[in-house]
Amino acid sequence: MMALETCHGSVALDIEGAKLALVSLSLSSYHEENVTDCATEAQRIIKLMQSGYALPVSTGSLLLGNFTHTSCEYFNRKVYNLLNRVRYMEHKYKLTDSKAIIFDPEYKELGPLGLVAVLLEWHSNLLADRMWTALIALR
Repeated sequence: MMALETCHGSVALDIEGAKLALVSLSLSSYHEENVTDCATEAQRIIKLMQSGYALPVSTGSLLLGNFTHTSCEYFNRKVYNLLNRVRYMEHKYKLTDSKAIIFDPEYKELGPLGLVAVLLEWHSNLLADRMWTALIALR
């Protein structure tokens, strides 16, 4: 019984630590505004947080908030447009059971892990097209 309590306690600490890590995640701490590395770290944190009962409803908008101040205005506009959709979905579930949001038809795309996939795709497309402003400035 004591081992079970210890295990439960350490998992609870990991979840709380992951929540704090997601809040303190900052794109500015990644070289050349590397969205790929930052989003990959966010994905790791979110998967840790999922081991609890449910993610906080506002996890998606919190995640996107980290990617709205890049040096690439085009990317920022795309993130803000997506953020509008995410906040609308989150608002519908704000006062209900936090687990209910996963049954929303748009959750696969607008949930935290779906958002990570979108961010990774957008960043890789801009890198491939040589349009990522942080790298252009270095030329």
